[in-house]
Amino acid sequence: MIPRVLIKFALPAAALAAIVLPAQATTVNYSTTGVITCAGCTGSGTDSVTFGPLTMTYIPIAAGTVNANPTTNASAGEIRITDTSTANTPINGTFALSINQTAPSAGSGPLDSGTLTGSLASNNSTAILTFTDSTLNLGGIEYQLDSFSFGTSYVLVPPSSGGITSLEMNVTSTLPEPTFMALTAFGFAGMGVVAFRRRRRA
Repeated sequence: MIPRVLIKFALPAAALAAIVLPAQATTVNYSTTGVITCAGCTGSGTDSVTFGPLTMTYIPIAAGTVNANPTTNASAGEIRITDTSTANTPINGTFALSINQTAPSAGSGPLDSGTLTGSLASNNSTAILTFTDSTLNLGGIEYQLDSFSFGTSYVLVPPSSGGITSLEMNVTSTLPEPTFMALTAFGFAGMGVVAFRRRRRA
């Protein structure tokens, strides 16, 4: 039989612990893949394509680790442009980005698909990668692209400025905190004790 004093003081103590104890980390391990599909280019359906003198390559995240508690910013890889001509080269097509998660649970799926439009040169860019602003949830971890350049779009950086466009995303944990789970379990246990004692008195 559980002592009455334990029942009286255990729940307030657990509630105080929930306030005082620091939040637990939610470690997320992930990697990314990307496929560029285009017309009038070479290498369509891969992560590296060429439009005449211009080469567009997606550099994935091979092994990323972040603490998503409750949310954090993370890299979704890079798009690199090389161009040997100062003339504008039109680009077109789509870019599909996918996430593979190994922790806190395993899962994978497509995050977003963007449209490539505009033109690029070694020293100039009007090229834009526009996403649909979708969200992917893998086992309670949400991924969403974060576009800083222009609304839901990225302006692709020309080679003269480095040629690297960084893709960023927000990673958010919707998993319940361990402290919350402990309090919930304690609450159900307390209800069980009360019900048991009432049944014995009846």
